[in-house]
Amino acid sequence: MNLQELLASLGAPEAGTWAETAPGAREEPETIRRQKELLAKLAELIEAQIGRDTATVAELREKVNRLKHGGGV
Repeated sequence: MNLQELLASLGAPEAGTWAETAPGAREEPETIRRQKELLAKLAELIEAQIGRDTATVAELREKVNRLKHGGGV
């Protein structure tokens, strides 16, 4: 028995054709849901890092300005 015969015996449509499905909402796959959660967490981490980096840059700019104008660090 070849692969096409096996698929036909299992009720799979013929290769290269489309099977009709009923319209309506589809359940979101678990992998997609998990990816969305992980991407949301990653976005939060990146935003937090940007906030820390921005604060560090502001502090360093202040130190540079002090040094330029003869003040201490």
